[in-house]
Amino acid sequence: IVVDEGASVTLKVIGEPSKNLSWLNHLAPEDLRSLDLDDTAIDDDQLKYVVNLRQLESLKLANTAVTDNGLATLKSLTNLYKLEMPATNVTDKGIAHLRELTNLEWLDLSRNRISDAGAIHVVALHNLRVLHMNETDVSDDTVERLQELESLVVLELRATKIAGISLGVLGNLEHLLTLDLSKTQVNDQTARSLAQITSLQELFLEQTA
Repeated sequence: IVVDEGASVTLKVIGEPSKNLSWLNHLAPEDLRSLDLDDTAIDDDQLKYVVNLRQLESLKLANTAVTDNGLATLKSLTNLYKLEMPATNVTDKGIAHLRELTNLEWLDLSRNRISDAGAIHVVALHNLRVLHMNETDVSDDTVERLQELESLVVLELRATKIAGISLGVLGNLEHLLTLDLSKTQVNDQTARSLAQITSLQELFLEQTA
């Protein structure tokens, strides 16, 4: 395969090749910028082949068996700006390794066993523009801290433990355009503070309290 210089290529791995990624070693570290391993059979051990792609900028790991140990391996991919790993086996302990990925702009941790204790480490990623933490155990304590992510444009917190008592602080996020609080405990009273987020263009409150 010949790719024009400067072109952006995403490699989507499906089926049998995902069970043993040793073939990635045939690629030079700069050969691939985007890798999609969603819905594959990979586990932590296979990630040792992924980290050899040191110029990788985008990585998808949704619905895989990756755990906290896998995140410890991935922390060496410091060029990553996009990491999507919903529905894995990652917990609060593993999220601490994300602090090394300071170039991240897009992060999806939905449907993982993550609470406020893990979200503390997410707040250290000051370049984040898109953050998805749907169906996790984060609460209003996390909302309070998210005001530190001043570059946020999209924030999804659907089906979390948020009641809305801290929503007013999100008014400090001057670039926030999209906010999803569907299926949370936000009610009519706590939702009033959302008026302080003057930049919002999209607000989702379906099936709230």
